[in-house]
Amino acid sequence: HSDAMAPRLKAGDYVALRHIGSHPKIFNGEVYCIDTKNTGFIVREVSNMPDGYRLHARSERYGDDFIAYEDVVGVYEVVGAVIMTI
Repeated sequence: HSDAMAPRLKAGDYVALRHIGSHPKIFNGEVYCIDTKNTGFIVREVSNMPDGYRLHARSERYGDDFIAYEDVVGVYEVVGAVIMTI
């Protein structure tokens, strides 16, 4: 429940996910959902770093985050969305 990926995804929208592993090969800058041990699910643009993932929000109100590989439970490809707002 966040507007970090606005304007495309907003709070209340639903995303369809496909599990691709706990440390899969990803395409830097693409949108993924990262399931973390402490925070839960986070949808962001993801980039590989030497010891984790850099998570980038599209909304300028949010700064970049970093998640260490050891804190990742699973990585999901965002394959679709149901947009609830007009």
